Amino acid sequence: MFPGLIGLLDFGGNGMPKRSGKTSGKKRRWLYNLLIIILAAVAVYSGYRAWSEYHIRRVAANHYEAVASQYAAETEEATDSAEGSGTEEDAESAGETLSLLNIDFDGLLAENADTVAWLYCEDTVINYPVVQTTDNEYYLHHLFGGETNSCGTLFVDAANSPDFTDDNTIIYGHYMKNGQMFRTLGEYDDQEYYEEHPTMILYTPETVYQIQIFASAILDGSDGFPLNFATQEEKQEWIDSLREVSDIHSEVEVTAEDQLVTLYTCAYTFEDARRLVFGKLVPVTDVDP
Repeated sequence: MFPGLIGLLDFGGNGMPKRSGKTSGKKRRWLYNLLIIILAAVAVYSGYRAWSEYHIRRVAANHYEAVASQYAAETEEATDSAEGSGTEEDAESAGETLSLLNIDFDGLLAENADTVAWLYCEDTVINYPVVQTTDNEYYLHHLFGGETNSCGTLFVDAANSPDFTDDNTIIYGHYMKNGQMFRTLGEYDDQEYYEEHPTMILYTPETVYQIQIFASAILDGSDGFPLNFATQEEKQEWIDSLREVSDIHSEVEVTAEDQLVTLYTCAYTFEDARRLVFGKLVPVTDVDP
């Protein structure tokens, strides 16, 4: 019907117009080159991300090593006064010699007025200052010295009393895949690890506490966790419920009269999952203000 047009199209045997082999080859080369460019861009971006994350974590590690070296490097021997709840376990531990850090709180407070404590766990990376401010966001993204960094700083819940006198004081820290901050809390799903690290030391400007760990679990953190209780009975029920779900078995006796501390970090087993390690505070020895 339109012989001129049909001649120009030059249909092949399959009813489709034939294409020039030269044109087809150019398109293949163009697509191949585009693919190479995309893959190269992805490789460069991935490399940059990996380097950036490494750099951020290295900066944080260097920062906290410097802080610890400056303010918590010296050690001294001290006797455990075991001024706890008066349990048999406390009595047995009385007189034990502990190796304690000599924390320079004057220097820490001069560098960061938000300082409230220092947390230490022997043979682990946990050897960090603990801060508190008016919200629970700032120190998720800032180092102790104030620099922006995703490793953050260990911090006490903004609603807690800064002197650890509440029924339960929460200390937050990031779960860093390279082992920093509160990564080692994830190990408290293992009984053997717990038995090797059953305690931590919490230093405040007024008092040194031994944290005697009694439970650890992954729980839903979407509704938060209690800081104070209306009654002693309510508090004891909560303590008993923690033991029921705990991944570890502990002989530490805990009563509603004890001050508790909750170490809090992320877990990735389900949405809003949090790894929590629970301990009671037992004063070890008084320190000069």
